[in-house]
Amino acid sequence: MRRTILIMRLLATLGLALWLVGGTSSVPASAQSEGETTQQTVDEETPPSDEGTEPEGNATGESTEEQAAEPVATGTLTVLVYLCTTGGDAGTGAIVPAGEFSPDESCTESTATIAIDGSEPTTVEGTADFALDAGTHTVTDTTTGATLDVEIVGDEVTSVSVVAYAAAEEEAAAAEESQAAETPETAIQLVKHDCAPVIQTNADFVALRQLGDLATLVTCPVITLPADDDAGANGAINGEPAEFDFSFDTGSGDPQTLIGNATFTQDT
Repeated sequence: MRRTILIMRLLATLGLALWLVGGTSSVPASAQSEGETTQQTVDEETPPSDEGTEPEGNATGESTEEQAAEPVATGTLTVLVYLCTTGGDAGTGAIVPAGEFSPDESCTESTATIAIDGSEPTTVEGTADFALDAGTHTVTDTTTGATLDVEIVGDEVTSVSVVAYAAAEEEAAAAEESQAAETPETAIQLVKHDCAPVIQTNADFVALRQLGDLATLVTCPVITLPADDDAGANGAINGEPAEFDFSFDTGSGDPQTLIGNATFTQDT
């Protein structure tokens, strides 16, 4: 009986040992299986390399690598135009920043032709506003040649005054009088002859004059305009009045005519 119990205990011990051995040998397999599962899970969660993939987008679906360009800030340039008779030489001009010019009683609003950054000139009558990108811009008065670099600040108004200088009315009148006084006057006396057919050229007339005034007036009598005939020739030998006129180029661009500008004078 005692031997039987020992055998049963021995068998139980061997069975326990076999069970433990079997359990120990299965642990690595289980651990390996878990390791493979873990590795597979890690591989699934690891983000792929950037190579060969498209850039990620943001919430709007747009690429985060290509951000939209920010809009350029713009400001306003206000141009004020004046004509002044003091402060500068007549015929000159200036473009003055705000705060450096204040029109006085000699100044009036005027018109100017303005070019910005060399663009097509624009006519400004009194005042005008221009929307420009923030930064430095060149403003030019194409009439006087005055120019100024202006700094435009975004969302702000920048003002400049375009000033042209002219002589005062009194000064202009005095200048005209002075010029007229300096211009010499010359009187030209015209005598119109109505010659007989035998006188055909200037040489013929010069030869006739050599014979004396009587011969000249008989062959080529002096005539007047019908309006001047009442004055008569006061005894001089004269022909029948007729319509005629002369035109003179004095070099001033204003031609003078006998009828329009001359005065009839009777030579006794």
